[in-house]
Amino acid sequence: MRKIFFLTVILSGSSVNSTVNKEWFESFPINTKVPSIEIIGVLPKGGNVITFVKDQFNTIYLVKQYKEFDWDKKYLLMVMERLVSHMAQEMGYPYNKVRIIPANINFPGKPQKHLPATLHKVVPGVPVKQLSIGSRFASVNLKQHRPKSKISGLREENIVHLWKHPDLPIIAGFDTFVSDRDRGKSNLIFCEIKNRFYAIDLERSFNSSCSLAFFTLKNLRNMRRPFSKKELRGLQVYKKIIEQLIKTFPPERTIRLFDKFCKEVAPGKLFKNDLIQVRIREYKKVILKSYEDSKQLVKLLLAI
Repeated sequence: MRKIFFLTVILSGSSVNSTVNKEWFESFPINTKVPSIEIIGVLPKGGNVITFVKDQFNTIYLVKQYKEFDWDKKYLLMVMERLVSHMAQEMGYPYNKVRIIPANINFPGKPQKHLPATLHKVVPGVPVKQLSIGSRFASVNLKQHRPKSKISGLREENIVHLWKHPDLPIIAGFDTFVSDRDRGKSNLIFCEIKNRFYAIDLERSFNSSCSLAFFTLKNLRNMRRPFSKKELRGLQVYKKIIEQLIKTFPPERTIRLFDKFCKEVAPGKLFKNDLIQVRIREYKKVILKSYEDSKQLVKLLLAI
């Protein structure tokens, strides 16, 4: 288990700022007027610098910045995290909120001012991975990709869990639509007090040449057993979520949002970078492919 090192650092000028609204996060970074921020902890995590901060209203956030910045890859991972978080929030789905801290903007917990970072509103609860063995949700598995076996898409081992909680088919359906292969037990959070699941870590969405909807379609066609009544209820909600997303986020709109958030991350000169342009075109192809495959998936689900 990773340890969080809590600090007693209070930034200079961290006295209460009475001119800042409590909902400052919602309009950030368009509105760069932020409240007083205190660094409360650092979480070592691979190639990232992750810092926990608290505003003067005692709301906790997470600042994530890559240690080594490869512009053509890391730049777009941050864009994707912002894009997919925006989509989920617009739909009212249980995903964490993410904002961009642009390059050359100073912010507590962002060690390299000249590089961009992401700001995340921390969700309540603990990762499913940390639930005790006897917990009713300890076995929940929504990850739609097995890297070692190269198996992707929603499949039987996921479907058996969809009916267990109202949030699970919502998260599974949204992950399928945005092709998020990384819904492991470490980034699926359960809050016992609120009885809610939350999904975090969205940067790997739309990040493969084949969509999860394509693989799910294939998996369902190859299933050899009938679904139980409980599984069918879960799949009906799963289908409804994908239908909502198809209606709300046609590829033209998703690509417009993608372009908008690209501009939030860094100055426009980066768009002249050939590698970034290649990666942007790849992402846009996957956005279109995922949308078309999702429509075919809904047709199949209608027949179940």
